[in-house]
Amino acid sequence: MKTTKSLREKFALSQAQMAEYLSTTRSRLSLYEIGKRDLPVHALVKLSEMEVFLHNSSQRKSISPHVKLHEEKTTELLEYLLIEQRYQAALAKRKLVAIKEVYAQKLLMLDLLDYFRTRDDNASAGQRYTDWMNEIEVLSLKAIDDNGLHIQRMLQLKISSIQYLHQQAVQLKQSL
Repeated sequence: MKTTKSLREKFALSQAQMAEYLSTTRSRLSLYEIGKRDLPVHALVKLSEMEVFLHNSSQRKSISPHVKLHEEKTTELLEYLLIEQRYQAALAKRKLVAIKEVYAQKLLMLDLLDYFRTRDDNASAGQRYTDWMNEIEVLSLKAIDDNGLHIQRMLQLKISSIQYLHQQAVQLKQSL
């Protein structure tokens, strides 16, 4: 009755699979589960064997070889993730250093351009010099935008996230 259904659920068996194991039909098992029909004795014996197994397995302290295998796979996966996270963090840190450097260089270039524009002797420099300065300014502004503080903050957040995930993975590995 309800025991059969709970056994099926514990072993993740469908009604048809359980009926096949018990050497009966699915409809007969269904009627048994709702209390309208009995099962043959051989089927009841198999059900009781399943219950005894469940009872005994819940009292055992040993770990199944399947569980050990999955724990080993989990440990291997965590070790791989830890290596990957260290690599991603190092990559992001290098990128952040490069972005900060370009940002600082281009800000310095804009300051230099402003300095050149304020000097009195630039009035006679000519159109070619002015065009060059305008081109450098446009390129510098684009580089500042591409490497701006918002990009730097995003990379810092990425690094912090990777470091947090790394800590969580280390703790998970230690708990295994």
